Amino acid sequence: MDYLYMNEKIEMTIEEEAIRMNDEIVDILIAYRKQLNKSMQDIADATGLTLTEIELIESREHMAAVNILKRYANVLASVLRIYVLDFALHLF
Repeated sequence: MDYLYMNEKIEMTIEEEAIRMNDEIVDILIAYRKQLNKSMQDIADATGLTLTEIELIESREHMAAVNILKRYANVLASVLRIYVLDFALHLF
C-alpha cells in the first residue's frame, strides 16, 4: 500500500488524503455558494454541468476532478489553488 506519510500517530494513504481534501474543498464551496445565495442549478448552468452532477459532487457521491472544482470556484468568483507538498520532509 502506498502511504502519503506515516509515523507513530498518523498513517494515511494517498487515496484517503485525496478524499479528505476533496471533502474539505467541497465544504468550502458549498458554504460560499450558500453565502452568495446561489442554487445548485445556478452552479450547474454556469459550469456547463448538469444539476445531477452538482448534486453528486455536493453529496460526496462523486469525487470531482480538480478542473471541475476550479470551474465551480470560478462561478463563485473564487480561485482554487492546490499545492502539493512533500509531507515526509516535514513530519519526521
